[in-house]
Amino acid sequence: MVQQPTHRPSAYVAKGTEDAIKLIELRRKIAFIIGDIKIGENASTVAFKKYLFETLKFKAGLAVDLADCETIIRNLKLGYPRLSRWQEEIKKRASFRKYTETWPGRRRNIPEIASSNWNKNSFAERVAMNTPIQGTAADILKLALGRIIKGLPDRPWIRPLLQIHDELVFEMPENEAKNAVIFIKKCMETQPFDVFYVPIVAEASVGRCFGEMEELEGFSAPALPVNSR
Repeated sequence: MVQQPTHRPSAYVAKGTEDAIKLIELRRKIAFIIGDIKIGENASTVAFKKYLFETLKFKAGLAVDLADCETIIRNLKLGYPRLSRWQEEIKKRASFRKYTETWPGRRRNIPEIASSNWNKNSFAERVAMNTPIQGTAADILKLALGRIIKGLPDRPWIRPLLQIHDELVFEMPENEAKNAVIFIKKCMETQPFDVFYVPIVAEASVGRCFGEMEELEGFSAPALPVNSR
């Protein structure tokens, strides 16, 4: 299995920890917070606390202290000081255009952003902010899949099985695992678009079954040129 962990840097900013187990658990929390919460909102409001508590409990299966949640949000805002301003800019732009888009220009129409219904308008604003982030991550993964598929004829022992959000699961002979990891990481870590300079780091785990996978470290390879899409 190979994945592109987009929330790992945010997890470190939120809690400032390098402990592997804590970071993995915290990354789960951050993923659900970023995915469902307007970080620009006041973290001390009753509505915010209730929504955050229910989101983490029922969607992530996590029992998180509310004070800890507020600390995470506060640290995210301090660690990314332009985040709130970016959110407001994205909402205003989407309100004018009635659509939002990913980095390469894939659009998602959101006419509900002009609705007088609070529920519809609020959902549309979350979509406007989420699409440039998670939508772009989806585009990046699609491009990586294209590179992987292109290389499969030369590696018939790699069998793609499943995609789980930003994770790709493959089946292969045990003696080919290292070669597969190097190839797949190269495909996933390649710069996806011109003038896109955010480093992409893919993590790999191997095991005899999905529930017994262990993370591999130390596998790297030079990225493919950008025009190899």
